[in-house]
Amino acid sequence: MRLRDNVEKEDYKILVVDDEALIRGVIKEYLTLEGYTVDEAIDGTDAVEKYKEIKQQQAIKEQEKLELYAKNRLPQRKFPCGSLLCFL
Repeated sequence: MRLRDNVEKEDYKILVVDDEALIRGVIKEYLTLEGYTVDEAIDGTDAVEKYKEIKQQQAIKEQEKLELYAKNRLPQRKFPCGSLLCFL
């Protein structure tokens, strides 16, 4: 599988969904050996819950990246009230 430029396999999280533990295990093992981060779900309900968790974790990571970027890369000005304004 060809990935986009500047994107590593570790940046992807794959959710394997199957009711057969053996099948999930084989697929997870293969993808892990290929360098992907893999999680498993036993059915559709479990998959939806894990997907929500993954999306929430991604949102937190993206917010942290944005805050770090804004803090370190963008011109900043402090105002007397103590607030911070970043100019894009």
